[in-house]
Amino acid sequence: MKHKDSYKLIDGPVKTEHYKILHGANYFSGGPVVLFRINLGEYDEVYSNEIAGLLEYLQNKIPTLIEHHCSEGVRGGFFTRVERGTLLGHVMEHMAIELQNLAGMPVNYGKTRSTLEKGVYNVIFRFMDEDAGLLAGKAALNIINGFLTQTDTDIDQVIADLIEIREAKLPGPTTQSIIDEAEDRNIPWQRLDDNNLIQLGTGKFSKKVRASLTQNTPAMAADTVIDRALCLKFLHDAEIPVLPHKVFSTTENLPGNGVFMRRYRSGLHDINIFTDEKTINRKTPEVFTGHDLICFEQSELPVWRILLIDHKIAGICKLNPAMLKADGRKNIRELIAEENKNEMRGPGDKSALSFLEEDRELIEQIARQNYSPYSIPPAGSEIICGASLNPSLGAFTENYSGEIHPALKEKLEKSAKILNVDVAGIDVCIKDPANDFATGEGIREVFIAPDFRMHLNPSEGDPKNVAKPFLQYLFPPQKPDRIPLIAISGSKGKTGLIRILEHLFEKDYPQKGIMASHNFSIGHYHFEKDDKVSAANMKIMLRDPGIDIAIAEISNKILTEYGLPYDMAETAVFLNTNPDDAKEWGFHVPEDLAYCQNVVTEQVVKSGFSILNADDKFVAENADMTDVKVFWISKQNKPEIEQRKDGDLLLYCTPEFIVFENKKTTENILRTSEIPEYWRYKNGTVYESVLAAIAISIIYPNEEKTGVSRILDFIKQNKAWII
Repeated sequence: MKHKDSYKLIDGPVKTEHYKILHGANYFSGGPVVLFRINLGEYDEVYSNEIAGLLEYLQNKIPTLIEHHCSEGVRGGFFTRVERGTLLGHVMEHMAIELQNLAGMPVNYGKTRSTLEKGVYNVIFRFMDEDAGLLAGKAALNIINGFLTQTDTDIDQVIADLIEIREAKLPGPTTQSIIDEAEDRNIPWQRLDDNNLIQLGTGKFSKKVRASLTQNTPAMAADTVIDRALCLKFLHDAEIPVLPHKVFSTTENLPGNGVFMRRYRSGLHDINIFTDEKTINRKTPEVFTGHDLICFEQSELPVWRILLIDHKIAGICKLNPAMLKADGRKNIRELIAEENKNEMRGPGDKSALSFLEEDRELIEQIARQNYSPYSIPPAGSEIICGASLNPSLGAFTENYSGEIHPALKEKLEKSAKILNVDVAGIDVCIKDPANDFATGEGIREVFIAPDFRMHLNPSEGDPKNVAKPFLQYLFPPQKPDRIPLIAISGSKGKTGLIRILEHLFEKDYPQKGIMASHNFSIGHYHFEKDDKVSAANMKIMLRDPGIDIAIAEISNKILTEYGLPYDMAETAVFLNTNPDDAKEWGFHVPEDLAYCQNVVTEQVVKSGFSILNADDKFVAENADMTDVKVFWISKQNKPEIEQRKDGDLLLYCTPEFIVFENKKTTENILRTSEIPEYWRYKNGTVYESVLAAIAISIIYPNEEKTGVSRILDFIKQNKAWII
């Protein structure tokens, strides 16, 4: 597979200073982006309409860029911008996006922004896979430098490399459909490996799945289903119709023809072997020897895949082997090439149909029909190209939208319960699912972790979103899928606030996840790490199935180097911005740093709160960026807050009391004099961290309503930490 680091940048006038991936919401975007910091060098302030031939080069090299509307808002808008004049960073941005689109990874977001240095720009664009995003960015820059230095860049090879990354690294169709459905329902998820293992939800509400295999599937059930013969025996004993079959422990005395399978499932190529005596002799050494075999009699009955989720039928597909239709002129190799031009076919498993491969299986299959790749079959004849009924091996699928016979439905759902498989694929040989099993019809095989692809993207028939009932099974509507997450940003006071919250929630949430400068802990276990505040630690914390609340310090480093390492918080706190920190983190002005720190308040669930410091102008100016209810805190007496909206809450200080105000009431929470001096500034005003803690105690009241007294107990016994 082409790795991002193996694709080299060519030398040219436009240089890359560095590039990085921002995996979560960040200063530039609410989602993941690639960031290339480029130096235009001699082409700074040289616009595209001043570079002879550039527009024509782009139109010829990547003609599909005509689909980019850009700021013009119409088809061809990007080319209009190039014709009128735009900088090369903007050109690179659009090319990086389109290269990914051409490789079947649709993205459409990008922007280019100046930096503190003359001629240096940040080029930002979306990606589906980080390796693909980085390669696309490098290739886009190479195309620009190639034009400027008259060096050609092989775009076809770039796209082929991107497709290779797509197939190797993107989740499979089943997993991707689950992710898409989770995002539609705002269920958080994170990928746990480079394949299809993902976590849905957070903390104690989380569930892990590998494609359609759930954590609820017992290992014993999986072992039973993998043993095809034992699985069929269990069903037969329960008087569920199964296809007539025999088990052979050696290859001696095998019948002359039949459908053979290994008894124990071990991959795609050990199933659905349609064969005769001649084929048996060829296959025996490498496929059959050393394996028990199951032999089914050959049958003209169609095969149907029945998907069951939570022991209920969720989808039905007819499975057909890949076929070619002869025209009397082309040979089989040419017919395969023609079929692979079908827009429904593509490499790997991300399209409706996979490419037909001229592999040994296909050669043997056509040999059974007395053909070779160079044979020209008679016009109108149909050539079976594969024994497998798996779409990943080129087979056709047809979604069934008709009625299923009640008795058949009952038998199939009973089968899943007998085998104790919560999500199952059952292959049945039956003439029509509208009828019950007849003599000679029955179940042929049962699968755990069944493929959703054939239902989501069938060759024929309407697609069915089977990921929806899958998510409803794991997370029924109105049931929680995420633990409370309190995320805190700002230049100072974060550690002090988290120390108070640890004490505040000690009894009500004994299994806390804490990520702060002083402490990274899950429950009672404290991690011995030097770098306690990191994106990796945040993910570890949210993965833990035991915690019931998470409290996290979100540092400037996380925001600028990684992006938010979670999707949404339930409560976000933005304490303050230190103007002197702006340039350290690469921002022009303090307002830009505040905009970056404010990302935490933009990523809050609709029912949540953003706690904002009304006394810090940089914080207050960002209030319009949050879509949820704001809880303002202020050291001042009844402050006038220009950004305050109807329904926002307020906590403020008078000389006598700390006062809580909502739309209906005003309440004195405690006497200001009760706050110790070491939790105040020199002018006597109370630290933001104390006020934020009180606000959080109001948002998360305990049954005894003792939150404020717990806060007082802690701050009276512990000196302040404001950093």
